[in-house]
Amino acid sequence: MTFRQKLVIVLKHMFSKKALGYRLFTITWTFIAVTSWNYIYFQELAFSESLEVTATIVIGKFLFYGFWEYRHLDEINLKAVYDDEGPDMSQGEDKVSL
Repeated sequence: MTFRQKLVIVLKHMFSKKALGYRLFTITWTFIAVTSWNYIYFQELAFSESLEVTATIVIGKFLFYGFWEYRHLDEINLKAVYDDEGPDMSQGEDKVSL
């Protein structure tokens, strides 16, 4: 499989509705956690600093998982690549082995 083919598959997965939904949840959860931590320990609502920390965590995680998927794409059965609906379950069992 060529670099371009692998990149297209990884990017489709990273920007699918399901993956973007998870990222939205991660952004929300991380922002609330960081803001709460700031308030509990420093008695201040540091929204801009919390946004910076949240962005750093989420972007770093996004890049790391994209690189990880690209590196391990050959190990995945391409007939069962995740899409917006989840794995291909037409054979009655999960064909993706991670």
